[in-house]
Amino acid sequence: YNTIRWLIRPGSGYAVGPSHEDPFTGQLYAADIRISADMARFNYNEFEESINPLNSQTVNYCDYANGLAYQAAFASSLLTARAYLDGKEKEAEQFVADYLTDLAVHEVGHTLGLRHNFKASSMLTTDQLNNKTLTSQKGMTGSVMDYTPCNISVDQTKQGEFWQSTVGPYDCWAIEYAYKPLGAKAPEDELPQLKDIAARCAQPELAYGTDEDCHGNSPSGIDPTCNVWDLGSDPLEHVTERLKLAQELWSKIETKFSKPGEGYQKMRRVFGQGIKEYSIAAGLTARFIGGIYHRRDHIGDPDGRLPFEPVSAQKQKQALDFIINNIFSLSEKSLPSPELINKLAPERMPGAGHAPTLDIQFTNTILSIQQSVLNYMYNPTVLRRLDNMASKYKPDEPKFGLTELFTGLRESIWSEITKNENINQCRRNLQRAHMERLIAIYLSDSRSYPSDAIALARNDLKLIKDYCSVAEGNDNLDDITRAHLDDITARITTALDWKINR
Repeated sequence: YNTIRWLIRPGSGYAVGPSHEDPFTGQLYAADIRISADMARFNYNEFEESINPLNSQTVNYCDYANGLAYQAAFASSLLTARAYLDGKEKEAEQFVADYLTDLAVHEVGHTLGLRHNFKASSMLTTDQLNNKTLTSQKGMTGSVMDYTPCNISVDQTKQGEFWQSTVGPYDCWAIEYAYKPLGAKAPEDELPQLKDIAARCAQPELAYGTDEDCHGNSPSGIDPTCNVWDLGSDPLEHVTERLKLAQELWSKIETKFSKPGEGYQKMRRVFGQGIKEYSIAAGLTARFIGGIYHRRDHIGDPDGRLPFEPVSAQKQKQALDFIINNIFSLSEKSLPSPELINKLAPERMPGAGHAPTLDIQFTNTILSIQQSVLNYMYNPTVLRRLDNMASKYKPDEPKFGLTELFTGLRESIWSEITKNENINQCRRNLQRAHMERLIAIYLSDSRSYPSDAIALARNDLKLIKDYCSVAEGNDNLDDITRAHLDDITARITTALDWKINR
């Protein structure tokens, strides 16, 4: 019996789609989707009680249920803030039904032998995603096997379907290849027809990239369009929209999630969902730095493409500017008012789970997001790709390589010093983190980092030291800024001297 089984696993975001196959023929003869009944409750302690924006999603097995639970929690909070479903019982039930359909069809795909397809979300533009007629017939993504967020429009008057409601073109194509009766008398006689089916891979709606292409959004994954939790043909446009949604949610916390007689815990949980969006946006954007589009076309395919195409210098610069203006600019001024911050109390009931501290230490949370981006961009694998990037561009194309990355980060992260401005706590933390990574690169050797990266790190350290020396003569700086600059100077001097003396 092939069934969808509802299990009782309280508080668990759990769904799997295993199947059994004949080892000789590959024929699938049994499949059972298992889904926890609690999936319909949207929110779990993992997403509700603590702010953990860097909780990684491992994708070499199916972890769609856990990630989708967060996406449903964020969507539910935002729709509540908008009063979108108030008094609309039918629409609310449809929202839940479509959410469960999205999850169940993904797991059914696994039982049929389909692998994850993390490029499928790039099929439609943002405007097309909110065309219900189009998405109900074609799907929001090329495949149900992607990990996709809830489709929420910034413009409430143009809201499309929230969840994937039908299989996509890639799914039909893959099932055709695997299961279509071809009328052949022997397996080898099927090859010409199978090659004809496979030759359509260059069609944009059939884009494909799986676990080993994505690598959990780690530096080992080179293609910035092969991601988890993005939606639309332009990931940079997508993350820009998602941060607008996070800000909208924050702006309505006090008016929509504060009820007399209730605790403050819901307000804390909703704020944490907004922070999570910044973390996801940071990770998706960083992948454009040193990125290379990768395709699986074969020689002679119609409209066949080369296996590799470097991300254009313009697109990499756009991604770096997004990080500078939205992630590295995060500070106390970016957060809600102190009145709201002091209301964000945790759940104290037994079994609810506990954050490391009762209060939310926002500067540490912001720094952890910023550090994740720095760690990615200064990862040896990414720097080696950038070091070789010039050879991949055409002679007349603009270039983006190590120099552009190091210069862009230094000038943006240390901008207060060049302007003789006081430096707030979040920016001081970011500057220390940046300096520490430059020192680590400089003190390494060419077996770990490209030689040019080591040289550029040394150049940056010397320039930052010079910045600090000039700024220290400014009488308008406050005491903590002066102490910070003095500490930076001392630590850079020690690192430079140590390598020379060694």
